[in-house]
Amino acid sequence: MIALFSLLASGVLKRRELDAARRLLTGGDLFRARSAPGAGALPWRKRLGSISGWADAASYTLADAKMLRKEMAIGYLVAGFLAVLVPTSVWSDVFLSGTESRPRSRTWSWDR
Repeated sequence: MIALFSLLASGVLKRRELDAARRLLTGGDLFRARSAPGAGALPWRKRLGSISGWADAASYTLADAKMLRKEMAIGYLVAGFLAVLVPTSVWSDVFLSGTESRPRSRTWSWDR
């Protein structure tokens, strides 16, 4: 997958854009930690017992939930519509669940 992306990216992305991205990444500003200075230097056992460590964990969890809430809501909505609109026979044909009602030609070879 990485090799495929490299080949496609070399034909699609412009050299100027790649050079600008490299300059941004080597500057270090993009990935600078948002927490207090020196917080990453503490061992994980001390961070686990500290209030600031729990606050960091909570803020990251809430940020992840905010980031995913639209996708999760859309997923549940689509799954609900599909559960109501698609007949059960279609689901049973797509997902083979047993061999009792299926002809032998439609079952997997290890089920025989």
